[in-house]
Amino acid sequence: AELLGVSLFPNPTKGELRVTTGRNENFTAEVLNVLGERVMSERFFGNTTMDLGTLADGVYSVRISNGTSTTVQRVTLN
Repeated sequence: AELLGVSLFPNPTKGELRVTTGRNENFTAEVLNVLGERVMSERFFGNTTMDLGTLADGVYSVRISNGTSTTVQRVTLN
């Protein structure tokens, strides 16, 4: 199922990526590179701020899941 109500900002970002879900639930955030390899993973509750500053510039897919629903959004790091 599609996970609705998830916002990632700013996009593009220089490193700091805020994730807001509007829900009081446990989530997993995974950052995937263009090859589909997981380069970062984090568990969080409700909202979080991720630091992508250690990654190479480029386009990443960020997959947010609560275990039953998932959304994937593209984020540009520059």
